[in-house]
Amino acid sequence: MAGAARLVPTTAAHCEAFLPGPLPVRIRALTALGPDGEILGIGGIGMYPDDTVRAFLEVSEENARKYPITLHKAARHILTLARQMGLTRLLTCADHRREASERY
Repeated sequence: MAGAARLVPTTAAHCEAFLPGPLPVRIRALTALGPDGEILGIGGIGMYPDDTVRAFLEVSEENARKYPITLHKAARHILTLARQMGLTRLLTCADHRREASERY
């Protein structure tokens, strides 16, 4: 069984350490940290210059399977945040290379 993961607000340092490149958009996100403080994933809301708002999640297939409860809690938190921001639509895109992505 995996140790506990915890959710924290995403910082610029998290993005620089975990994401593949600079962000082209403004985000409000959560970072999942593992028991040893390693970044397991980042997910949240991206706000694009054309007013498109997109929900996103960057996590490995392995960590998504290892920490499903944390993934679920993060999704609920982000949906609550979207409601608090007055958002009525969120664009989501599934990565078809990942088996479980359409479920999330």
